[in-house]
Amino acid sequence: KLSSSVKAELKSLVESCGSSTSYLLSDKVTHLVASDRELKNRSNYAVKSAKKKGIVLVSPQAVRKEAKAYLDAHGATPAKNDESQSTLGFSTASLSTSSTGSLTSSDPTFSSQDFSSNQPDPSKLGSFTTVDYNEAPSINLLLPSVGSSSGGYKVAVFGLNFAPGPGFRVKFGSTECIDYEFHSSTSVIATLPTLPRTGGQSTIVAASNNGGRTFGFPQQFHFSDKMDDPRATSDTAKMLLLNSQLQNLHRAIANIQQMESDLKSKMVTLTSYNAPGAAAIESSSASPTGGQKARKVVDKFERELKLFISSPFRDMKGEREGLVKLVIPKFRKLCMERGVIFSFVDLRWGVTGTQSEAAATLKMVLNEIESSDLMVGFYGERYGWSISEEHGSGDNDLLRRSFELAKKTFPWVEQFQDRSVTEVEMRAIIDHYGGGEEKNAWFYLRDKYYVEEIDAEERHHFQTEGPVSKQKLDQLKLDLVQSEFEVRNYNRPDQTIQYVLDDLTDHLDAKYPADERLTSEQREDFLHMVFQRSLTQVYLPFESSYLSIDKYIASDVTKPLLVSGERGVGKSALLANWVRRHADHNPEDIVFSHYFGASPTSATYSHLLHRLMTKVQSELSLQTTLP
Repeated sequence: KLSSSVKAELKSLVESCGSSTSYLLSDKVTHLVASDRELKNRSNYAVKSAKKKGIVLVSPQAVRKEAKAYLDAHGATPAKNDESQSTLGFSTASLSTSSTGSLTSSDPTFSSQDFSSNQPDPSKLGSFTTVDYNEAPSINLLLPSVGSSSGGYKVAVFGLNFAPGPGFRVKFGSTECIDYEFHSSTSVIATLPTLPRTGGQSTIVAASNNGGRTFGFPQQFHFSDKMDDPRATSDTAKMLLLNSQLQNLHRAIANIQQMESDLKSKMVTLTSYNAPGAAAIESSSASPTGGQKARKVVDKFERELKLFISSPFRDMKGEREGLVKLVIPKFRKLCMERGVIFSFVDLRWGVTGTQSEAAATLKMVLNEIESSDLMVGFYGERYGWSISEEHGSGDNDLLRRSFELAKKTFPWVEQFQDRSVTEVEMRAIIDHYGGGEEKNAWFYLRDKYYVEEIDAEERHHFQTEGPVSKQKLDQLKLDLVQSEFEVRNYNRPDQTIQYVLDDLTDHLDAKYPADERLTSEQREDFLHMVFQRSLTQVYLPFESSYLSIDKYIASDVTKPLLVSGERGVGKSALLANWVRRHADHNPEDIVFSHYFGASPTSATYSHLLHRLMTKVQSELSLQTTLP
C-alpha cells in the first residue's frame, strides 16, 4: 500500500537497473516491495503469499539504496515512467531466465549475448526493458512451440497488446514473419517464411508494434526435424473408439433435446396447446428443487473449461478488469500447457443494443451459464438490475419482457422475476438449475466499508439501491454462504486477483493433473481443435458458400471439392464453420478435419494419413492394425 508517486518512482528505478516489474506474484518474481507497515502486517495476503513462495520482502528504502548503488556503478540514470500499480514485484533478468537459446544475428535487438545466459549484463538488455509494460506486445505462448527448420508454416502467437497495423512485427531470431492474421489483441497467427535448413536449434520469438524498433517480452521456439512415432498403442485405439462412440451419442441426444424444446416453444407460442404426454416428458427432467431444469447442452471438447463471470457491472469494474487482464491470461497458459481449451464469458461486451432492446439479455445469459463449467461471482453492496420501484419504468418494462422471453426456454426463472439478473445467474448454480453436469463456482464478497474509500461523486454506484434491494441481497449472501460452494471475503478489488487465480489453479490441478499428459495422438487432435475454435469464435456465414458445399456432399460426384481464393479471404474459416455446422446437423456422419499449420506435423502427409485412418478405425470399430 504505497502512494502513486512512490509506486511510479520505484517502478522507474527497478527498470532502470535492468529488471522488470509484475502485477502478479509469479514464479519469476524474486522481490516484493511493500511499506514498512504492511511488511509487519501478518494478515496482508500478498505478503503472506510472498513468504510462502520464498520471495524476498523489501522496503522502498532498500530499493532506493540498491538502485542508487547500481546506477552509480554503471553511470546510468533512472528511466522516466509515470505508471503506478497496486503491488510491486520485480524479477532480476526475468527476460533471460525463460529464454536460454542462442542466436546468430547482427540485429542489435536480438544479440546472442542478451539471451544466452541466465544472468546477463542488465545494461545490455536493450529495448526489451525500456518499453512500457502496458504497451509492449509481450508473448506468453506459441503453438506449436516446436517446428521444422525448413519454415513455411503458421504459428499461433498468444500474448498481450498486439496492435494490428503496418508496424506490427514478429521475429523468429533475425527472421521476420511474412504474414499476420489478427484474431484479437491477444492472439495472432503468424506465417514463418521458408528458411534454409539449419538442423535442431532454439531461437527467440518476440513482437513489436513500432516496426521493430523495440520488442516486448519474448518466448523460445525450437527448430527440429524429428518426428514422433505415429504408431498408436492398442489401449489408445480402444480409448479413441470409445470416445468417438460417446461423442456421437452425446450429439444425437443434444439434437433430440433441442428439437423437443423447439417444438414445445412453438406450440406454446402459436396455439397455447399442451400436447398429450408433455407433462410426462417434462417431469422426467425436473430438478430436485422442484423447478424444471434447462436442457443439457453437449457441444464441447472433452478437455475444455468455460468460465462465466457474474456480478453487477457498475461497482465491480475493478474486479472484472483484474480478472480479465491479469488472471485469465496466466490461467489460459496453464490450460494450454496441459492440453485444455479455456474460454470465458464476460457479458460487459457480449450484449448488443439490438439484443438488449429485444429483451434477449436474460435468455442469452442463461444460455451461456448452461454451457459453462465454472462460475466466478462477485458481490458488494449494490444489488444490480431488477424489477423494482427503485428503478425507472422503462428499465422495469424491458426486464419484464426479458423474463417473459427467458421463461419459454428456462421455466424456472418465473419464481425469480422480482430478483436481479445477477441473482438469477447465481441461483442457476447454487440451486442447480444450470443444466448438464454439476458446475464448480467460487463467490467473493467485498467488505461493506470499502465504499468509504470511493470518491463522493462516484459513491452512489457502490451503494445499495434501496431497502428492498438490500433485503434481497442480504438473503442471497446468506444463501451463498450456506451453499456447498466456496465463499471468500475480501477488502479491496486487487485482493481477488490472487484469490481467483489460486482457486482456478487448484481446480485445474484436480481435474487435469500436471503429471497426466496427453498421448501424441490426443495432443495432435487437441491442437487441431484449438485451431478450429480460433476460426469459429466469431464468423458471419456465407450461406451461398455453405449451399455449394452442401450440394457437393449430397451429389454423387467422387472428385474432391477445392475451395480457392486469395490469401486472407477466409477459406479456412469457411470450411471450419461448415464442418462444425454439418457435424451438429448430421451426427451420424463421420466428419474428419485437418488444418495445415495447426501443429508441427500437420503439413506431413504421413501424419495426415495416419490421423485419417485412426479416425476411420475408431468410428467404424475396425480391428485392423494401422501401419
